[in-house]
Amino acid sequence: MKERISLGFDYLWCSLYACAAFAIELLLVFVEGKLGIDNANMTVSQNISHWILTTVLWVTSGILVMYIAKKTPDSISGVIAKQCKNGNISQHL
Repeated sequence: MKERISLGFDYLWCSLYACAAFAIELLLVFVEGKLGIDNANMTVSQNISHWILTTVLWVTSGILVMYIAKKTPDSISGVIAKQCKNGNISQHL
């Protein structure tokens, strides 16, 4: 069976997912605003909770973006992983 060749849209989607991963904090601020929490008047515990939740969301979405990038055909990580499996990585180091 023929391997799938990556298109420009594969990389576009991957980059859009990466941008969305960092912009997820905007969604969090929107939800906090709907809950009646004002960013300018946060208490210390609310501020700490905001940043803990932001960090968890960023890490989770970052891992998801890396997973998607590995699934993209001809990606750098996919090529390196394939060469490591075949034992050909020493040629490129």
